[in-house]
Amino acid sequence: MNVPAVKAGLALAILSNVCYGDALDALDFNGRLETRQALTREGEWGLNEYSALLGGGWQDASGWRYKLEVRAVQENKLDGDYREVEPREFFAEYQGERCTSTLGIQQVVWGSADRLRVLDVIHPFDRREGYFGDYVQQRRPLAMLNSECSVFQDQSLQMLLIPQTRKDLLPDSGARFAETSVSDYLGNIPQSEADGPDWRKPADWTPALRWSGNVQGVDYSLNAWHGWQTEETYSPRLTQAGLSYREALKRRTLFGGSFAMPIGPVVFKGEAAFVPDAYRYSQAQTGIVELEKIRQKQLLLGVDYLSGDWFFGMQYYNVWKDAVARAVDQDRTQMISLAVRRELWQGRLYLTAYVAQDLRLDAQYASLEMRYDVDAHWQLRTGVDVFEGSQRSFGYFDEQSRWVNAVRYSF
Repeated sequence: MNVPAVKAGLALAILSNVCYGDALDALDFNGRLETRQALTREGEWGLNEYSALLGGGWQDASGWRYKLEVRAVQENKLDGDYREVEPREFFAEYQGERCTSTLGIQQVVWGSADRLRVLDVIHPFDRREGYFGDYVQQRRPLAMLNSECSVFQDQSLQMLLIPQTRKDLLPDSGARFAETSVSDYLGNIPQSEADGPDWRKPADWTPALRWSGNVQGVDYSLNAWHGWQTEETYSPRLTQAGLSYREALKRRTLFGGSFAMPIGPVVFKGEAAFVPDAYRYSQAQTGIVELEKIRQKQLLLGVDYLSGDWFFGMQYYNVWKDAVARAVDQDRTQMISLAVRRELWQGRLYLTAYVAQDLRLDAQYASLEMRYDVDAHWQLRTGVDVFEGSQRSFGYFDEQSRWVNAVRYSF
């Protein structure tokens, strides 16, 4: 039985029953068909994706709003033959006088960093295309309760309670965007898997809080999140049977905040995060890989400038990790990025450039895209992704530099 398809069909049926008996003009249906293909610099097909998205929404006079959005995708060049049908959104929302509460499958984004993640930790990601594909569609939706209340003037409190836990969707070893992982160091040593988080146990749920507001024209937020790692960790175990590794998801906590300060057409922004229970690996002289608990700090500073048809955005990104002897990864990451966008032909043509420079490992990533909206339904996109430099950074994907084309039809 195709379980995702059954879930999607059940979701559509529920929405139909909710809306039964009301006027059809109260319903808002929409859909999208899209195809994306890419040709690598080696002359190979590096992407062959077809997707369909169907959604609908309905709101009644009592303040309730219902929304359903289902996406089906098929792709066969990134990492084998991949097919999935899943609800991207499926929730009921009530808008009260002071609070708005949403229950169901949804997506919540913290922070405003451009293609870099500091506070954006609520959702795991589909990483079959690395972090270089359709960033919006890469987030994996979660079922949760999301309640946001106005507490004081220009001050609000958001509360999340997330019973569902999902992991990053990682490509298999040898796939186009497969990264070096700790499993590459384990060889043929036996591995066992611990029980993961259980949605039926409230102790395994993920709580999160965000206080946001505006003071003297400066937007700010204070964030706290207590969730789970999105990748398994491996801990060595030595028994009478010999050496083995225990695979398990571990808790992860984040404290952070953000600010955005507009001065005329310029916006100065920043995000910071502290993780007291991150993990790194070290490799002993015996070859045994050990798991070390560390602290991790992240900082992002940015400047955005918008003037007429032009947009410029610059970011500085820094990650510090506690030092670990004989670590298998880097203890610090520093990057700068520049984004430029030009709007032409009364908003029908968009030219976008994004460049990131790894300051510590001398590597570069560049994305250039042209988007043309033919009319209200058809959209054409073409662009290139280029990876250069150190093999320990963006240069690792040098052979995946590609020319990407996409056609989208919306209705």
